Amino acid sequence: MSTNEEMLIYSICRVTGTLTCLGVAAYSFHEYTKVPRVQVGQRRWLAVFGTAWIGAAFARALYKAN
Repeated sequence: MSTNEEMLIYSICRVTGTLTCLGVAAYSFHEYTKVPRVQVGQRRWLAVFGTAWIGAAFARALYKAN
């Protein structure tokens, strides 16, 4: 496999991973909006969980392997 083919496969993997992480974050925030305001712990958990997935998406998008 040539270097160009390897970079293409790696780029597709990065895009797929980034979009997956953003999708999980979006779903988490969507669920956050459906939880009643009186359930503070559940809302906080979903907000932290979604934010962590956004961080994972940025890390996946920006991290470059050797």
